Amino acid sequence: MTTVFFKRKFLLILSYCGLLLSGSGNLWAQVDSATVVPPRPTASLNPEYSPTPTATFSYEEGKKKLELERLELENEKLKFEIEKLKAQTTKTTTEEKKNDKKEMMLYQEKCSEKAEGLAKDNKDKANLLILDLVNGEAWNKGVRYHLNDIYSMAEDQKIEFKKYLDKRDMNGDDRNRYVIRNVSLLRYNQRSRGILTFKAPVKDEDYRVLSIDGVSFASSIGDIRSAHQNIYFNYEGEGNRDKLKLLKYKFAKDFFSFSDKLEYGFDKDGKLLEIKFGVLDEN
Repeated sequence: MTTVFFKRKFLLILSYCGLLLSGSGNLWAQVDSATVVPPRPTASLNPEYSPTPTATFSYEEGKKKLELERLELENEKLKFEIEKLKAQTTKTTTEEKKNDKKEMMLYQEKCSEKAEGLAKDNKDKANLLILDLVNGEAWNKGVRYHLNDIYSMAEDQKIEFKKYLDKRDMNGDDRNRYVIRNVSLLRYNQRSRGILTFKAPVKDEDYRVLSIDGVSFASSIGDIRSAHQNIYFNYEGEGNRDKLKLLKYKFAKDFFSFSDKLEYGFDKDGKLLEIKFGVLDEN
């Protein structure tokens, strides 16, 4: 009887353990089923799925990109500095031209006053011309005349002068030569400036000249070299024409609308024989 009791008790224990084991298995199955991660969608499962690509840069690529940006900034800065310098240069050049023109006008006024003073001092010398080449004027008997209208002096004083047709340009404009004793003017009718020629006096009635710089037909080459070191005329060089040795000068600035030149012609002995003034390059 005792043996039967123990057998029954052992079978009950085994049955209880079996129940526990079967219950725990179901429990773990429930936990596993609740925590299962669903599969990631793939192109085979979802045709509309398109993964976003992630851009990746290496260290060298990033370094090159930064260097390119730095160079672009430096280039922009350089462009700005260049434009700034251009603006400053333009402003400086404009101011310098204004100052040069103002200085030239003051010099012209000074020369005009000097010529007027010489003219008053020599108004009784009928055959003397006071030359103010800076202003393109000549004074005779205390009266001012424009060199490019020098024939008006002859008309005013009832002095005989000659007029010759020198040539005609392609537009039909006549260039005439006006001759008053030892002075001549070559000028087109429709142009305001011409070429003046003063030759050394030969006859008593011929004109003598005296410039505001002290130049006369008695002046030497050295005298003339010293006389024209001023802001109006620049030394251009030497040359030869018609057996004459030339000292050549040109207008010093470029802000006026004309280009006057000046030539002194000497013979082989250094005697001044001719003075030419005006648009000497004109044809």
